[in-house]
Amino acid sequence: MSNPINLLVLLAIKAKIVSRPSEIITIYKTNTWPKLKSVLQKNSGDNRNEITLSLDLQRLSQGRSSIKVFYESILKHLNFLMTAIENGKTKQSYDQNVALQVFLTGLNEPYGSMMRAKDPSTLVDAIRFLEKEELVRYRQRQLPSSTLNQKPTMSQKTYIMPNPTRTHGSSFSSQPINIQPKPVQQKFYTNQQVFGKPKNVFKPNTDVNENSLLDEDDNQIIQNLLENAELNKALDQTIEETRDDDNLSMQVDLNRDDDYVIRELQQN
Repeated sequence: MSNPINLLVLLAIKAKIVSRPSEIITIYKTNTWPKLKSVLQKNSGDNRNEITLSLDLQRLSQGRSSIKVFYESILKHLNFLMTAIENGKTKQSYDQNVALQVFLTGLNEPYGSMMRAKDPSTLVDAIRFLEKEELVRYRQRQLPSSTLNQKPTMSQKTYIMPNPTRTHGSSFSSQPINIQPKPVQQKFYTNQQVFGKPKNVFKPNTDVNENSLLDEDDNQIIQNLLENAELNKALDQTIEETRDDDNLSMQVDLNRDDDYVIRELQQN
């Protein structure tokens, strides 16, 4: 530990250690890195042996946790197994392979069978492949929301297979429906209404009367007026009064004419 750089690094590590581990390294002589590491492992590290750590690693499974949490748990147990016990490179490779198999068998479906078929070589390759697969599945879940309202184009061929079997429970009745037709009110015009009153072409004047300018409705109204007794009585009274006025007027005119004749004779 004569190297000044190593001594400086060791002092920096000791300065970072606080609480109870700081008291422990003060009691023991930890002037070198191997001694400091051994004291910390025995008093503050994981006291499980290699077999226990290996069994704890193999018991791991995803369960209800996420893939990321399961992956970090395997890394943590693998780190305990590789740092707590000094093993050779062969043993470290074996532990890494065990951690990979635990990860592949502990994954929930459908990722478990998919990853075992993929057969990644390392734990890092496995987690990278899962991250890519998660991204693809996330994009696929987002696609239906934008393609639900898409209308099929002319290039998309849709075929509807005919149904040869008769569907039961049809909404149409198999019995004939008795529908009564509504009566149609027909109005036929008479020949007199269409062509008018017939005329005698050989004696055209015989059919002409004083009421030829009036239609049947007007004639009926006049006939009703003539048959009204009260109206006829009022008309007779009016005619009598008018006749008296006319006689008086005529008499006045006659008297005026006599005076006019006498005056003319005198002047002559």
